[in-house]
Amino acid sequence: MLRPMGPDDADIGADLDVEQIMADVSSEVERKRKAGSYPREVVMDIESSAINQAHSAGSGLDGAIAELRLSAQFSSEVETASSKKFIAPAVERVKSLIQSTVKWYVGAVLDQIRLFSDNSVQAMTLMARRLEELEARLESVESKIGSLPRGDSTAYEAAPSGQSQMTDD
Repeated sequence: MLRPMGPDDADIGADLDVEQIMADVSSEVERKRKAGSYPREVVMDIESSAINQAHSAGSGLDGAIAELRLSAQFSSEVETASSKKFIAPAVERVKSLIQSTVKWYVGAVLDQIRLFSDNSVQAMTLMARRLEELEARLESVESKIGSLPRGDSTAYEAAPSGQSQMTDD
């Protein structure tokens, strides 16, 4: 939605829908993230930014999902450095050897865990959106019920089946 320019707005010679541009950028970033186009560090920064935005917006559920998404990132890289003074080089070589021999196996297991965690995050996100839709519908129904005229409550009596029915006057 376009708004009139204010005194603090710069005139660039074109009307821009900043919200639409931001939505387009976010959509493209998400597409590239899902396609694996970004290095792991960039993905972590994106996720961290999403957590900060969700928390600053005050949305507990969105913040929790953003944290879930961030924690769904796994790595098979393990630190091989040693703090042992005299045997550090030998310990580091042994750790590196162990890491290189099991890397294929750990990578395969992590791929399964990543798939599960990505699907879990997606399912939670869909459930959160559905919950938002249901809350909006409930609010609408409550509003409609609240706007109904209040009649004589004695005009209704409980029916044997648990439903109300009109009484004959």
